[in-house]
Amino acid sequence: MTMFLSSGPGAGLEPRRQEVTLTAVAALTKGDMTAIDPAVDTNGRFYKTRASAAASDTIYGLSVGFRVVALENIATGANGRFLVSGITDVLVDGTANVAAGQPLCAVANEENMAIATTANNKVFGYALAAQAADSAVLTSVMFNGIDGFGTVVTT
Repeated sequence: MTMFLSSGPGAGLEPRRQEVTLTAVAALTKGDMTAIDPAVDTNGRFYKTRASAAASDTIYGLSVGFRVVALENIATGANGRFLVSGITDVLVDGTANVAAGQPLCAVANEENMAIATTANNKVFGYALAAQAADSAVLTSVMFNGIDGFGTVVTT
């Protein structure tokens, strides 16, 4: 993904909104973030999602891989619309009181995002609003599921 100015000089920076249709391998709710399976169809395209990944999963884990956000409720085995990049509502775990502007990463074995604090985890988004709920709730996020925004570096 490439970053573009949203509306012209001085208007701000955001990823170009890109949506795709994929087959969901598990039921998803609007705002769930999930991995893209690298299996290809006969046209040479990624075509389905993958179940949540464990942190240690080297292909789909938290420091590599592609992610998408469900833009609607999708049943197991059904096709649905997913966001690859852009601004949308994503399930964000607020148990650590997320502030606007904080980097967000994938959460092992879940379909939500959380504050990115673990070294080498890929940053897939930035919170655009604060949220302090005790569980994951929909939160506005600048999301980039292919390139991300770098990785977490701890000092």
